[in-house]
Amino acid sequence: MEGIEALVGRGYRLIVSAINELEQNPRSAKSKRIDIEGETTEIRRYRTGRWRIIYAVQHNAPLILAIRSRPPYDYEDLENLLESLK
Repeated sequence: MEGIEALVGRGYRLIVSAINELEQNPRSAKSKRIDIEGETTEIRRYRTGRWRIIYAVQHNAPLILAIRSRPPYDYEDLENLLESLK
């Protein structure tokens, strides 16, 4: 099962905890910037357990774009996620 619908129990708690951390510090040392040629919005990923939170930093706050299972998440839908910002 892929995506947020798979979040139950421990996975759900990990994601909630990670989002709370990101609200306090959207540029957490546990996150990594995703460099996208030509993209001016700061896009980052935060890895927790078997999950990745993909988010944009806007006005020093995280805007969650997606929560995806890893592996095999390979950012194939990143372009579509970025369209939602426009």
